[in-house]
Amino acid sequence: MWIFVVNERAGSGRGNTIWKLVEAELQRRSLPYQAVIAASAETACEEVRNLLARSQNRANSNDSLSEVRAVTVIGGDGTVHSILPALQGSGVPLGLIPSGSGNDTACAFDIPKQPLAALERVLQGEAMPIDIIMLGDGSNLPRPILTALAVGFDAAIASAVNRSSYKKLCNKLGVGSLAYVIALFHMLLTYRPRQMTVTIDGTPHVYKRGWMAAICNVPAYGGGLRICPEASPSDGLLDICIVHTCTPLQLLRLFPTLLTGKHVRLPFVTMLRGQRVSVTAESVEGAAPISAFGDGEPTSEVPLEVEAVSNRLLLVR
Repeated sequence: MWIFVVNERAGSGRGNTIWKLVEAELQRRSLPYQAVIAASAETACEEVRNLLARSQNRANSNDSLSEVRAVTVIGGDGTVHSILPALQGSGVPLGLIPSGSGNDTACAFDIPKQPLAALERVLQGEAMPIDIIMLGDGSNLPRPILTALAVGFDAAIASAVNRSSYKKLCNKLGVGSLAYVIALFHMLLTYRPRQMTVTIDGTPHVYKRGWMAAICNVPAYGGGLRICPEASPSDGLLDICIVHTCTPLQLLRLFPTLLTGKHVRLPFVTMLRGQRVSVTAESVEGAAPISAFGDGEPTSEVPLEVEAVSNRLLLVR
């Protein structure tokens, strides 16, 4: 059996359109499947967990439901992120049929954009082990992240977009990236860098004016920005990009270079690599804690700790 987690609202309704196309193909092939319609991240994760437990209980029977071949997301990066707790360590592969507004996860793993081609990859592809980023902030259970954890300025941009009234309009007009451009200029005017300490495998690195720290498992996120161009999801390590000690104008000029990865040559960009990473920051009276977004979703605040964990997730590629 194949499980499909469907976010019908992804991509301003594109998720629903793609699911209808995929379901028709599954029925044409007479393949057994179960759909989980994602009313919320929490309910989708819990339903997937229950289906996997039920499958395990039937493992010794001849029922077609006894073996789950893959859990496939029809949605965006947020939907993928929501079911990682249910999938990590389960031995059941994750499949992707992109239908969100960004689809960074699908891009990172070269998943076809065409829905039926992506479905064919799910049905015929090979399940490969990949690393995950395990986040701990001392207040919650460890939380798995697949692509990247953004801390500081770029997390503030994502937060501003999520709170904005223009995100939905931009998505409807097919210019979803414009929402991030608007938020970028807003944050350049309002965000204030502060002293940040990034500790890699026990070695601290202190930056007096830290703008952002991007902790990456894949080379690109944010719609194709090559933040950590040498990152690999199968080397057991995390790549970290720290932007520091620059003016807002220099920061603005940095963003076009992220498309090619040439930012790594700039004097106010530091690239690091390691298995365990912690981030702390100076407390500023009256200012909110520095936020962190994992897979494009709000996940934590500084201080935080993460580590690269291998062999906890399978992905159909």
